[in-house]
Amino acid sequence: MITSADEFIRLRQSESSEEQARATHEEASLETWKEIILKYPDFKTWIIHNKTVPVEILEILSKDPDSNVRTAVARKRKINEFIFNLLSKDGDEDVRTALILNTALSIEQILLINIGDSAKATTAYISKIKEHKIPITLYRPVGPKELKLIEESGWTKFPPRLEQQPIFYPVMNEEYAIQIARDWNVSASGSGFVTRFIMDSDYISKFEVQNVGGAIHNELWVPAEELEEFNSYIIGEIVVAKSFYPEK
Repeated sequence: MITSADEFIRLRQSESSEEQARATHEEASLETWKEIILKYPDFKTWIIHNKTVPVEILEILSKDPDSNVRTAVARKRKINEFIFNLLSKDGDEDVRTALILNTALSIEQILLINIGDSAKATTAYISKIKEHKIPITLYRPVGPKELKLIEESGWTKFPPRLEQQPIFYPVMNEEYAIQIARDWNVSASGSGFVTRFIMDSDYISKFEVQNVGGAIHNELWVPAEELEEFNSYIIGEIVVAKSFYPEK
């Protein structure tokens, strides 16, 4: 058993593989772990690497100002509900991504994690829902002409792209879609609409998430020649989630 902060540091910095293994596998009291945190803050991630570190210590470190420390906690298999609830809303994308990729979490827990505006977290999220075969929700802002063509299809597909439009751009979150429909489609076409649709996650994972500017601007780039195939993987109907018109 490790009995002091100084002993832990000595074991961790030792050139002996046996002593390094002790730092990784041996237990210590709560008081000793807290002493290490206070006396040797640069070794917080090594505390987390210890196989026996108590969950009470992980709770303390899950609130650490250093995102690298919180990311290390997010990778631990024995995190509890308190830690999950805290890190699932963490402001750092690396922390949320590490949590999404934590193999100890259920798909129900993964679906509760806030992927927010992070392309990295979104990619990890898509990978996980593909693994569990969970459909994914996408959005597309459109003007009145495109909406009419969608309606004429029976709300089942998006119309072919024009010759000068080589890429079809579905977006990953409603906030981004609202921004385009409200701020661009309304001024360009007189009205703007946010469409929402559900896709087969296994198919959609073939497209890499692209960030095209601000934090929320995550989208998929679908070549125009693949749009017909893309439409065939839409599950159910395309629905209008939001409508925008000029302010009077």
